[in-house]
Amino acid sequence: MKKAAIYLTLFISLFITSCSINDNTPDVNITESDLIGDWKITNVYTENGKVSLNANGTTVSGDYSATGKDYNINMSFTDSPKKVSTSGSITIVATVTIAGQTQTQEESSGEIPNTTGEWSLKNNILTVKGTQETGELTIVKFENNSLVLKQALKASQSLGSLLNIKVTGEQYISLKKQ
Repeated sequence: MKKAAIYLTLFISLFITSCSINDNTPDVNITESDLIGDWKITNVYTENGKVSLNANGTTVSGDYSATGKDYNINMSFTDSPKKVSTSGSITIVATVTIAGQTQTQEESSGEIPNTTGEWSLKNNILTVKGTQETGELTIVKFENNSLVLKQALKASQSLGSLLNIKVTGEQYISLKKQ
């Protein structure tokens, strides 16, 4: 079970952008021009996280949470063309609790290479399209050059033929305009 928890935390720590929203969009007043510029990620955390592990046909479920630390990660939004780029590093601290046993794992991203994609904004939904995946994030707060994004975590991963992991929850990302 310890190995499964470690694999899970490594999987989740690398899983930040390929999620989609699935709830009502809050009423936030933001325009595309508000997004243009450089942003620093100041906080990353999950709420309502659940995990399910299926090993050899036996399923166990528990709670999942993750928070960030050692923030050194930036996002830049440009117009004409609408491009978003991310670079820097972050450490994710992920915690899994199953059957009263808690496992915490810290994983540094290392230096994230400069990654780019296209972005669009409609009804407070920020859509980011990368080369292989598209992510949708709900803008839940925008004021005083601070932005909070929310995305639904809904991930599954098979580790070999004997272990399947599913994670759900809500991930929040806070940014401050530079």
